Amino acid sequence: MVPTYGDIASDGVAATEPLPPFAQLDFDIQPIHSLPDETLRLYLLSRGIFVSTTDTRKDVEGLVRNVSESVPAVPVLPPCLRIRDEKYSGFEMIQLRQGGKPNAGAFSTDFLDQARKLQPITEVEASQFMGRGTDNSNNVRSRALDLLKGGFYDVESMSFCKCASVVNSSQNLLLVRCECLASQKDQHYTVYLCFEDKDGGHLMPSPYSSCHCPVGSFFCSHMIGLYVLVAIVQNNKSLSREDFIKYMPDKVEHIQNLP
Repeated sequence: MVPTYGDIASDGVAATEPLPPFAQLDFDIQPIHSLPDETLRLYLLSRGIFVSTTDTRKDVEGLVRNVSESVPAVPVLPPCLRIRDEKYSGFEMIQLRQGGKPNAGAFSTDFLDQARKLQPITEVEASQFMGRGTDNSNNVRSRALDLLKGGFYDVESMSFCKCASVVNSSQNLLLVRCECLASQKDQHYTVYLCFEDKDGGHLMPSPYSSCHCPVGSFFCSHMIGLYVLVAIVQNNKSLSREDFIKYMPDKVEHIQNLP
């Protein structure tokens, strides 16, 4: 018998709609360590969590364990939000607005208070989004930290905008935007993270959050670095925007232009 959304009591989805492959697993019957890599990948993908090729088997098992034990449970994406294989823009899922009305020019740099009202970013929250860290110096987390330490983010460009879900126009969202210089080429990427616009609001991963880089349809080091910047703002509640900009590493472009 094919599992359906009715088995997980999902709101807004027909009970007879089939669940994505391997979205529902019983780890008491089939322990995580006994399941194939692809099965675990599809379990995570059904919840909007993309596994990078740099994540080890240990990383993936840890992420699945975190998701399966999460309270509240990490929901299975409805069919309209199911991740597709081809590249697409996160803006397919949101519409910009200000004061409840569509407005594409509503970005504001006064983002600190907005970031501090969101769900505090913890290791569990981070692992659900980006996978667990490894000792591999080339993993996606390490590359994100290298971008931060190297001054590749233009923190002065950090801004936010009120958004709404295209699927559910009553769902209020918060879009955080920042420019990041590519590490291997002379090109800027615009990075977007989308959160629930409420106290304790959680990150809305792909297809809401996105980056203009070639792999930004799912998640990338640029998005993770911006996620860390939001965490820095949350963990330093007395920090002003001016001090935040002052204490971050100098932009790498400024250093490159020195005589």
